Amino acid sequence: MLLDECLQTGIRGRVAQIIKQAKAEIEGRGDQDDAFFRRVATHTPVNGCPGLVLKVGKRHRRWVYRFTPKGASSTRQITLGYFPQIGMEEAKALWQQHRGAMPQSMRFEVLVEHYLHYAKTHRRGWRREQSLLEKHIVPRWSEKAAGSITKEDVEELLGQLSTPSARRSVRTQDGRGLRLARDSLTLLRHLFDVARGKAHWQGPELPWISAEQVNPCEGVRVQRPTLFPKVVPLPELVAYQKALLTLPINERVRPLLQLQMLLLAPFSVLCRMLWDQTLLQEGRAVVPMGDGESRVLYLSPAAIQIIQQQRRHSANSPWVFPAMKKADRPMPVRYPSQMMRVIRQHLSLSDQFTAGGIVKIGHGFLRRKGSVMADIRNPIPMAQHNPLTQAQLQQNIELWQRHLADLRISG
Repeated sequence: MLLDECLQTGIRGRVAQIIKQAKAEIEGRGDQDDAFFRRVATHTPVNGCPGLVLKVGKRHRRWVYRFTPKGASSTRQITLGYFPQIGMEEAKALWQQHRGAMPQSMRFEVLVEHYLHYAKTHRRGWRREQSLLEKHIVPRWSEKAAGSITKEDVEELLGQLSTPSARRSVRTQDGRGLRLARDSLTLLRHLFDVARGKAHWQGPELPWISAEQVNPCEGVRVQRPTLFPKVVPLPELVAYQKALLTLPINERVRPLLQLQMLLLAPFSVLCRMLWDQTLLQEGRAVVPMGDGESRVLYLSPAAIQIIQQQRRHSANSPWVFPAMKKADRPMPVRYPSQMMRVIRQHLSLSDQFTAGGIVKIGHGFLRRKGSVMADIRNPIPMAQHNPLTQAQLQQNIELWQRHLADLRISG
């Protein structure tokens, strides 16, 4: 035989052992017992026990159980013990015990019930997670076995959640859908970690599903597509201007929306304006920011008129725009942001129509007009304030406001 000829060439060491083992198996002398595994010179699988292998190293021989978790792309292994301390029969028993100990996969709907019971005690945002699960995820996966959910299932779900709604143009991407997909992915990744007993929290009943199951969210990402134009369309800006004048908007919030558009300033600055730091005669306001620094917000005549009218709403509050219920606190930024979102939805504007989008279109207009300091944002750091800068930025603001007026008239 060929193997005999190989041995006759004088081969020694590990190669000779491998050839002798193969020769013994071919000749029917390969019955697997402890003596057999003591002679093997390479990794050897155990007959009748899928995944059970004796791995042969330089110093040790050990029994391992190899398996591929559902949804995984690679094989995992667990060490059951070392040979000869654990013989073949004992290794088979451990293999069988390990396979039988894996929890049966429960329905995803039941898994969610377990998770919400945990979340209500250990997760600050459990109400948001409960809403995501009950409204968007469970209806799609209620009958699925938790252990059968794969990476492909997660990607399909996220694709459905981030799909633009039917009422929107096919050229625009539903930003709410993208946020929903990202939040759902974060939630599912944590849910499956908890269910497998891989999270920091270790409850007495864990794992709820097999600890060896791969997390189906592993390697999944929500990509932001570039399906929408980068600039706010001018017709939408015209519609928004008219809406600020005609829609029944809360009179405490309307001035904030108007000032943001006129001054190209963020809500976070406008909401923190103080009366004793707002110098209307000098056309500027010094705004203390959360980082301990102050910024100078330059005002136009139109903006000054809006601020003066705000006196009757602010009463004795130190804030130009006080909170609705507590006058000693500033207006939360979320109030004008939420109102802007409501107007955007009412007018069916694109999702890039935000306060930041208005700022971008305003500075883009100033650059096209060749304005000096067209890229300098209002407000500026206190250290950069000087009369020349103030004069130029106020000139830019007035140029932008004349453009808004022309758009409103022509639109």
